[in-house]
Amino acid sequence: MLTKEQGREMARRMAARQHEALARVQRGESVSAPVQLPEAAVPVEPLDPVLWPKWAKVVALLSRAEDLGVGDTVARVIGKPASAAFKAWYFGIFNKTCGCERRQAQWNTQFPYPQHDQ
Repeated sequence: MLTKEQGREMARRMAARQHEALARVQRGESVSAPVQLPEAAVPVEPLDPVLWPKWAKVVALLSRAEDLGVGDTVARVIGKPASAAFKAWYFGIFNKTCGCERRQAQWNTQFPYPQHDQ
């Protein structure tokens, strides 16, 4: 069990990390290192769209021609400002990256859109 003082100290440290991460984002700095995906980081195979879960089918309704797959659509819909704010918050609280880039790549691989010639 934490004492009240230990709990307050933990909350103070978390708030300080979150504040610093948000300040870094506002200055245009990255709060995470560039993600280098190891070969096994995306161990998924493309699924037939008929087998996609309902959430992926709904996201696909929002796709645009430049989106390679569901991961790109989610990233675009969330947008850079909200994404940066979330990454700063997550880094500030947990002191590690959120894995957004890895997840985007994984979803693009697992739920790809058909590519049409322009």
